[in-house]
Amino acid sequence: MLCLLVSVSAFADGIQFRVDIEAPGDLRELLRQHLDLVRRSAEKNINPAEVQRLYSRAPDQIRQLVATEGYFSPSIDSTLDDRSSEWTVRFRVEPGKRTIVRAVDLRFRGDLTVPSPYNVERVAKLESQWKLKAGMPFRSQDWEAAKRDTLQDLVVYLYPTAKLVDSRATVDPDAGTADLYAEFDSGPAFTVGELRVSGLTRYETSLVEGMNRISPGSPYSQEQLVKFQQRLQNSGYFSSVSVRIDPDPADPRDTPILVEVTERKTQRLALGLGYSSDYGPRGQIDYQNVDVFNSAWRFNVRAIADTKQQSLLSTLFLPTQDGVIRDGIDATIQSADIQNQVTQTYSFAVNRQKFQEWRDTLTGLRYQWEDVEVSGFPSTQNRALTLNREVTLREVDNFLNPKTGYLATLKVNGATKAILSDQNFLRVLGLGVYFYPITERDSLVLRSEIGVTFAPSTTGIPTDYLFRTGGSQTVRGYAYQSLGVKQGDAVVGGRYLFVGSVEYIRWVLENWGAAVFFDAGNAWDDFPTITLARGYGVGVRWRSPVGSLSANVAYGEATSEVRLDFTIGFRF
Repeated sequence: MLCLLVSVSAFADGIQFRVDIEAPGDLRELLRQHLDLVRRSAEKNINPAEVQRLYSRAPDQIRQLVATEGYFSPSIDSTLDDRSSEWTVRFRVEPGKRTIVRAVDLRFRGDLTVPSPYNVERVAKLESQWKLKAGMPFRSQDWEAAKRDTLQDLVVYLYPTAKLVDSRATVDPDAGTADLYAEFDSGPAFTVGELRVSGLTRYETSLVEGMNRISPGSPYSQEQLVKFQQRLQNSGYFSSVSVRIDPDPADPRDTPILVEVTERKTQRLALGLGYSSDYGPRGQIDYQNVDVFNSAWRFNVRAIADTKQQSLLSTLFLPTQDGVIRDGIDATIQSADIQNQVTQTYSFAVNRQKFQEWRDTLTGLRYQWEDVEVSGFPSTQNRALTLNREVTLREVDNFLNPKTGYLATLKVNGATKAILSDQNFLRVLGLGVYFYPITERDSLVLRSEIGVTFAPSTTGIPTDYLFRTGGSQTVRGYAYQSLGVKQGDAVVGGRYLFVGSVEYIRWVLENWGAAVFFDAGNAWDDFPTITLARGYGVGVRWRSPVGSLSANVAYGEATSEVRLDFTIGFRF
């Protein structure tokens, strides 16, 4: 058995004493953190009598501490050496046989026991998910967690008044076994009813109702209430939101949903400064009015300027319908100078967005015209009225800092010369990111982009519907959008795109990791001519409160350049 030595020194009015604890490795940290004698040794004004008192109490405390880890018959040897100016306290702990769970007896009362296929399945699920199973070491922490998680499972869906009515852990120290008993009362099954909204002064109740996806008569679900609250909070209309029920076991049917809100100020102005390895320094001004025409229409104006492009975007959104649908219009003016291609773009669009738990969609029309200048070539003008469809699928454990799951987006844009367009084309772009946890500390991130613009040539197609790549979130090691079709000293868009990336991350600490990666990709206009630019490097990862932050040193093989880049989140 591996044993470690812990030493702590303290000074107290002429008395210096040291505590030596010899114990198995899995108990070392527990005793070091919680034993009073060790903790008090840091005090300067402790007298000899107090040391003697703490010393006499320490064996009982050690027994209590190791019992929480399932050791109920420890052997403890202790000595106090006060023959020199430095007192020495020693404990040698042999924990003995660890207690193993022999049997688990789970019992349930309430509506959960009413015979039905659903109840039978749910009880079976609760029993299978019980964390402290027969054959496992008995630990107090695991015992409490198993009871807490089972109760939480009942409370969050259908049974908000569920409670733990009895629990016992019967330990046989001689046999080294523990028999567990826990009994839960689910109480009645609840359904939810009408909305009762308070706190509105400017807005009609219909604004809140329009973001509610919970039908009257639905089974109670804490998860659905939380999602409803998040939709209200993220709508921009309210500074604080509370969504809850007041469960009464005597009247569980059609329990009202209580919504309490505090309205946000109608207008808001925000200023921002930042820096991106793709764009350089950036400044941003945002203006928002959430009650245009006193109708709960939302109006936003955003101005952004960096070293490569400047844009002015205005949007007008109607209130959300049925909790999932949002209609809007937007207008944009943008000037860009990227890889020696200068574009001036104007666009106007109408869109319908639909937000669901695992899928978002956008359907709309956009009219766009642009002026394009490339040094040494005649300027061109391109127009397109496109029908647009976007679908985003997601299944991740955490949207800001995903550890497992995937994100995928498909974008389709089409235009015809018969209606306000200079070229017939159909553009299809797919993007995907897959997160795979290899172990608790090791993870794999796979990323890909594939795009095709079906058209006889690029002539007449706005640059937004062609492809360039390179940069901190595509092929690392290359300048932003520097991979594409060469035209004189410029890089312009092509009709084909491919990007693939493999990244391995070792999480050194809970939220800090080191990464190695390999990227390959390019954009081109002649399909048989395929040359992938490769980039590889190392980086640092941080799961920050605002999303995953990455800092990389990447080498671009095609240019023999080393570039530093950093990003927050994933491009979708």
